[in-house]
Amino acid sequence: MHMAECELEGFNDVKCGGRIHRHHLINRGKLRGNTSARIYCEQHGEIFWCDVCEYHNVMRWADTKQARRILLKKKVEIFGTEYCKEVIDGIPWKVKPPELSFQGIMAAPLPD
Repeated sequence: MHMAECELEGFNDVKCGGRIHRHHLINRGKLRGNTSARIYCEQHGEIFWCDVCEYHNVMRWADTKQARRILLKKKVEIFGTEYCKEVIDGIPWKVKPPELSFQGIMAAPLPD
């Protein structure tokens, strides 16, 4: 059986460790109170769920803007830009946060 690997391996020089967690590309707190957005993200789990190690998840590295961009970039490599943009920009927000649009996520600066 192949163990999943952390999609943020090497990010911020944080050594991976612990078990693999299912991390949400868009923080669930941002979806709180918006049932339709939460359900939409669950239905598009191939884009919104990421495998990250316990250290990157628990220490909140996976919630940074830079990590979100790295994770989305990996989804683009698998599913293509057009599909990922369509899914990300299709979230039924009550008020759309510009930083959580496809363009907003991809505009985050990458770490050196």
